[in-house]
Amino acid sequence: MEEKKIYNMMILKGILIGLLILLIISAVLATIYSLVFTFSTAILNKILLVFSFLLVIYIGFYIARRVDNFGWLNGGLGGMIFMGIIVLLGSLAVSLSIWPVLLLLIIALFLGGFGGIICISLKS
Repeated sequence: MEEKKIYNMMILKGILIGLLILLIISAVLATIYSLVFTFSTAILNKILLVFSFLLVIYIGFYIARRVDNFGWLNGGLGGMIFMGIIVLLGSLAVSLSIWPVLLLLIIALFLGGFGGIICISLKS
C-alpha cells in the first residue's frame, strides 16, 4: 500500500513539474511572440495555437519519460490539464463558447497521449 502511495506521488510530481516548466516556457515565448511578430491577430492566433499543440506533445513526452507505466494516459491527462489552464487564462480576456473549449481539450488529450506514445516507443 505504501509503495502505491509513493508511486502515485511520483506520477503527480512529474505531472506538476512538467506543467510548471511548460507554463513558464509558454509565458516566455508568448511574450517574445508578442514583441517580435507584428502580424495580424488571426495569423498570430494560429501561430500560438500551433505552438500550444507542440507544447502539449512535449508535455506528453516529458510526463511519459518521468513515469514507468501508462505513459500515453499520463501524457494525455497532462496535455489536457495544460490546455485547460491555457483556455482558462484566455477566457479571462474573451468569453468562450463551450464547444471550442471541449474540442481543444479533446485535441490536447490526443496530442498529449501521442507525445506519451512517442516517449514510450523511444524508451524501449
